Amino acid sequence: IVNLDYTISSLTKARISAINGIDVNDYAKEKKLSENTFLFREQNLSTRATPYPKEQIVAGTWFSDDTTLFEASLETGFADRLKVGIGDTITFRTFGIDWTVTITSVRRVNFGTFKPNFFIILEPGAIAALPKTWVGAITTQTPTQTVQLKQQFAHNFPNALLIDIKKMAKKVLS
Repeated sequence: IVNLDYTISSLTKARISAINGIDVNDYAKEKKLSENTFLFREQNLSTRATPYPKEQIVAGTWFSDDTTLFEASLETGFADRLKVGIGDTITFRTFGIDWTVTITSVRRVNFGTFKPNFFIILEPGAIAALPKTWVGAITTQTPTQTVQLKQQFAHNFPNALLIDIKKMAKKVLS
């Protein structure tokens, strides 16, 4: 199949254990976070070298070549809910190991693009050693291409899940 528009991202899961060195439980109380379920849930973390064209950096700068820290970009609403900004740190816990990132940018995200978007994007390499899941978005031009893609995908990646968003959306809307 030719002329496919696609985006593929890897992601890993982690929980926030501290913000600016303060345990999440104490942080939630100290900042009087009224809605804090997002703080205690598992986070989907992904990496990208550049922002998507439809994303807008509203504060800070995208990742630099600074190798002394892991950099993070947060979606505006998520940053607001956490009451964090540029220079703040978030410590994640993965398999009992804590690791810290520094927020270097905040971006406005269009979640309606059906590209893999995340509240937290880390600089490339930040999750290289962690277990990952892959998520992607592929656009076909015709129903025939969609069927061909699904058949090729099932044959080449038998343990992967392919969800037809167009078909799913029709079912939901009906």
